[in-house]
Amino acid sequence: MLVTVSLACAVLAAASNAVGSVMQRWAALLVPRSDHFRIGLMWDLLRTPVWVLGIGGVIFAALFQGAALATGPLAVVQPVFLLELPFTLLIAGIAFHRPVTRATWLSVGSIVVSLCLGLFAAAPSGGTLQAPAALWVAVTTCCLGAMALLCTIAFRHRVGRSRAAYMGLAAAIGYALTAALMKSATDTLGRQGI
Repeated sequence: MLVTVSLACAVLAAASNAVGSVMQRWAALLVPRSDHFRIGLMWDLLRTPVWVLGIGGVIFAALFQGAALATGPLAVVQPVFLLELPFTLLIAGIAFHRPVTRATWLSVGSIVVSLCLGLFAAAPSGGTLQAPAALWVAVTTCCLGAMALLCTIAFRHRVGRSRAAYMGLAAAIGYALTAALMKSATDTLGRQGI
């Protein structure tokens, strides 16, 4: 029963994050290019309903992700967040009036089917509830180092696909680390309280 709740929360987290990503992108397009780094930008964005909706999507995504990780194993929950990609494409296609091509949907479908097959074949289960502090330090250091390296490489490339790929890899590592830390925190909260 808890796994069903966990999976439902994971799907809702993916959908909420997709809404947040698309709405924030939409809000970024509404801000004039010359105003990207001016001091009053945050005030302007706070008065932009699309941006506020985007922030709401991100907040709900974090809440749903926390609920999913509190009720289910990380190895099952985290891969479900990959559904954010098709949700984002669908919502962006509607919001920006750009239909997604068949080739794109086939690629996304391949990713989702591969994920399902991988989860089924791996049959993840068990694990420890808490990792030792020394392991957290090592993992966090490696993740932050890899993210810094990928960002450094990204900024040496011109704006385009290569830069986006490196930044995407850095973000993926950051999201994975965040999920692992959130799983640990929700476990601690469940066992020891605030």
